[in-house]
Parts: sequence; C-alpha cells; structure tokens
Amino acid sequence: MSRELYIKVLGAVDVYLYATPRKGFKGLLNKDEYKACNLFKVYLQLAISAMEEENYGDTLINYFLASIISTELLSKINKLNAINTPPGELATEARRLNKASQKLKSSIRAVYLKKASANPSPPRTRTPSPEAARKSESPILHIQEAIGSLPYAALFLSALPESLTIDVSKLYKIKEIRESAHRVVIYEDEISQTLYFGKMIEGQHQLDEFATEVVYASVWRYFLGARISSSLIMVNESDRVIGICSEGLRGFVEYSKLPPIDENSFEVFGLISIIMFAYILMEDDLHIKNIGLATVEGESVYAKIDHDFICSRWQENEQVKAIEQKFPIAKMQQIFHSRNIAEMKDIIASFRFAPGKANSPLLRLAHGLRPRESTTLGPDAAERFALYNLPNYQDEFLATISLIKETDFDEFEYRIKKIITSLAYKDFPVAQALSLFSALNMRLRSLK
Repeated sequence: MSRELYIKVLGAVDVYLYATPRKGFKGLLNKDEYKACNLFKVYLQLAISAMEEENYGDTLINYFLASIISTELLSKINKLNAINTPPGELATEARRLNKASQKLKSSIRAVYLKKASANPSPPRTRTPSPEAARKSESPILHIQEAIGSLPYAALFLSALPESLTIDVSKLYKIKEIRESAHRVVIYEDEISQTLYFGKMIEGQHQLDEFATEVVYASVWRYFLGARISSSLIMVNESDRVIGICSEGLRGFVEYSKLPPIDENSFEVFGLISIIMFAYILMEDDLHIKNIGLATVEGESVYAKIDHDFICSRWQENEQVKAIEQKFPIAKMQQIFHSRNIAEMKDIIASFRFAPGKANSPLLRLAHGLRPRESTTLGPDAAERFALYNLPNYQDEFLATISLIKETDFDEFEYRIKKIITSLAYKDFPVAQALSLFSALNMRLRSLK
C-alpha cells in the first residue's frame, strides 16, 4: 500500500492514544496498552523509512490485526534500518504487540481496510523472485488478493477471546429452557445486544470438558476468526463457575434454511475453508444446522457454531483412536501438495452432515429454537454442492492452504497454551484440553 495510507494508520493510533483518558495510566488505556501503541508506531515508521528497499508495512499491519506478530518480522524490519535487537528483546516486543487490545486494532482496521480497498497500491517497481515474495509477503495479503473485494477480516482474521469467562450477573436473562435434561439459559448484553446461550453445569466432572471446548473453539477462531462462535465459561457474581456458553453470531441463518444450490446460486465466501478446517480439526459434527450465514465485519459469510461434540468424546483412548482414524491427515496432505480442489469431493463425502447424537441443546437454541428435524444434507443436495459450488471456491481453497503454510506455529502454540495456562490458574483440569490441542497442533504442523 501507499505511504499515505500508512500515515493515516499512524494517525488512527495517535487518535486512540491521545483521545483516550489515562489518568496515571488508569482507566481505558493502561501502561501496557500505551507501550503497545507506541511500539507499533515505531515499527510502522521503521517500515515506512525502508519501504523503498522492501515494503513490510502491509505485513506488519495485517500481522498486528491478526495478533500473529513474529520475532522474524520484527528482526527483518530492524535489519533494514541497520538496527540489531537481541532475540530476547524481540520476543518481548512481539508478545507486547500481540497482546494489544481489540479496541486499538479496531481503530486501525477501520482506517486500513476502508482505505486499502478504495486505494489499491500501484504495481511494485521491483519484482522479487517467487521464493523471496513467498517469504516476505503476509499470508493475510495472499488471502486478500485471492478473494478480491471481500474484506479478508471477515474470513480469516484471528479473533481469540479477550476473556475466557463472562459474568452472567451483568447480563439480562431472557429465558430458561429445560430440554433433554439440560438447563439452557439465554442471556443478552443490553449494551452490545450480544446474545449468550448457556448450558448450566450439572457436576464437577464437566469442568474438563468445558476447558476442552474453550480451547477447541479458540483453535478454530485463531484461523477463521469471528465467523466461528466462541465458547466462554459462565461465572456468577462470586466468580463461581455455573456453566459454559456460546456467544451468538449476528444474523446467523443455518444452511438448512438457505435456498437450494443451483447454477444461479449467489456466491458467498467461507464455506470451503470451514470444511477444510473441519477435516483438519477432526470435527465430527459438521451438519446443516451448525453451519450457515452470519454477518461478520459487515459482510455475509459462512460461519460455524457448536464445538462440543469432539470435546465430549476426547476422553478414552479407544474413542480418540476412532476419531483420528476417521480423519487421516495424509489425505489432506495430498490435497495441500496437489492443490487440486476436485480432490475435496472425497473430503466432503467423508462427512456425515448429520450429528452423531441429538443436537446439543446449547447450540440448537443458540440461534433460535429449532424442531427436531433432519440434519442430513442428502445425496442430491451434496451432489449439487459438488457440481455448482465447489468450482467457485478455488480462490478461497488456495487461500486456506496459504494461511496454514504461512502460519507461525510457534506463535500459535504460545497463544493457545496461554489460554490453557489461564484455565489451569482458574483450577480447571486441563489434561484433556492439552491432549486434544497436542493432536491438533501436530496435524496442522504436518501441513506446513
């Protein structure tokens, strides 16, 4: 992008930095946030000063928005400016930037995405080698270029939760329903109008499963962002755990309610990336009730809800083996190697598109009460999807491969293990969560 756009981003940081009250670093802008603001400004200014030699401005901004700043990127920017920073200091700076608040990132995103789409950058006068370009460009930019005018944030921008718990005493209780022996409570944040759909705890034995679900949802959101529903631990005013809840997706319409797919179907992005990650992350409950359309970053994209099925089964060795055998990673490795979207037909066929148990009442109620109707896609609908939709997703298919191949998995592991550690500090048993994450981490890294 242009120097002018970077300067506008710096201006957005200044507005955030100096317009936010911070009496003695208290209030909305604390000391860490103040340091993160200034550190981001320093690195963007360094990137601007060296952009004639190599432009890392877009990479820096996109990595910052996605909370995946790496020490390697900071080192490259420093070296272009003849600055040698010790590795330990770079690691500290990367962590500080990645921990910056979503409010700051939203301020930057509002300026950057709007201007970037309105003012595309001119062609680069210097053409790097394909290998150099692959290493220097942001994976987020690969995705943005691949999907054209659709804001990439709606598809792939990482969205880990700022908090793992929510105090329901501060929410408005809409209704309580008992279904299938479960207590399901629907809450609303009256300020943001966000809905939360809570499953009440029935015994301490569920704490391990709750922790696992929070971690599993976080892995999904690390890659696919806010179009994946988050799972949060519900606490009362005494900070006692009372259940687990799903944060509602705005405007969610389940797949089963959408018009039948044909050659005239309106093309909406996001479905193929969800299907690919469902296979990689061994989601055995992908069906037409828990995928659908939602509004994210102002765009209608495919989204996913309900992450508790694998968490309830990841307990005994025999169950774990059965899940892993159903989703052999070698098949996805072959697809990543061939980059042939036609091979995704076999992946799609491997999904039941129907739950292995009655729908979780938590998520069946999460986006409107639904009768117990079929959740099976059916052979005709599956064939229509393969015939009409699959070819339209070539760009998103390649973008998803690029996202995984360009991921800094050391940073990914650091971020998710930080969540697991936080749960452990809150006295949650985390052995099951660690076991599932280790398996998912190995599968993802094998696709690098």
